[in-house]
Amino acid sequence: MKILIIITMTFLLCVNIHGQEVIELTGEVISKHGTPLPGTSIVLNSNRFVGTITDACGQFTLQVPKGRNDYLMFSMISEPFYFDLNLIKDQDLNKGIVFRIMPFSESRQQRTKNKKDKNITIDCIKFVYKKTFKITDKNRISPKSN
Repeated sequence: MKILIIITMTFLLCVNIHGQEVIELTGEVISKHGTPLPGTSIVLNSNRFVGTITDACGQFTLQVPKGRNDYLMFSMISEPFYFDLNLIKDQDLNKGIVFRIMPFSESRQQRTKNKKDKNITIDCIKFVYKKTFKITDKNRISPKSN
């Protein structure tokens, strides 16, 4: 199973968008409490071969077509969320983009326990300037394809 995941991740990271002008979208996916969501799958909805997975800090980098008339699909253990790329303005690309998943619930005890655990050390880059987009239950319905 691990080998299949590694092969899939490698394939997704190696696929380039050819023949189009692209922008690099860098951001992080966090829960409503601000906890990073590692392992979240992010896929360009019209092209299932363009995507990535968030790292241990919940952060990712993804190249998307400059036109951006599409949606990003965020998928965790639950049903996927959809985000309209047209909501991202050009000036937002100069900031760290944060996608905050609002319906995701987590145990506050678990978060506190992890912070006290001396064995867990992850160095995460914090965005100084950031634009936050909230993804709520309204984003659970798949947008209509053009």
